[in-house]
Amino acid sequence: MADLTGADPGGADTVAVDGKAARGSRHGQTLAAHLLAATTGDGRTVTQLRVLGKTNEITCSAALLEPYDLTGVVVTADALHTQRDHARFLVEGKKAHYLLVEPER
Repeated sequence: MADLTGADPGGADTVAVDGKAARGSRHGQTLAAHLLAATTGDGRTVTQLRVLGKTNEITCSAALLEPYDLTGVVVTADALHTQRDHARFLVEGKKAHYLLVEPER
């Protein structure tokens, strides 16, 4: 994992976490770069890191948010992050709130 950017989320009410494959980054047998990012509700990128091939967003989400004070902040993420350990990390470790959403079927 490598932190690619950073801005303090101080004063933000919400932080959204989402991962995406970087378009155009796949070459031959090399997988596309998968990036996990956190942004504030007002559009500031808090941090972004590359999810390495043998890991996934779930294992990287704590590392993504660990450096930041998220006390009272609502962290949103998609259904992939609806994991007990992830929720426990947010509530007990970061003193944050969470909204983990499963897409409509």
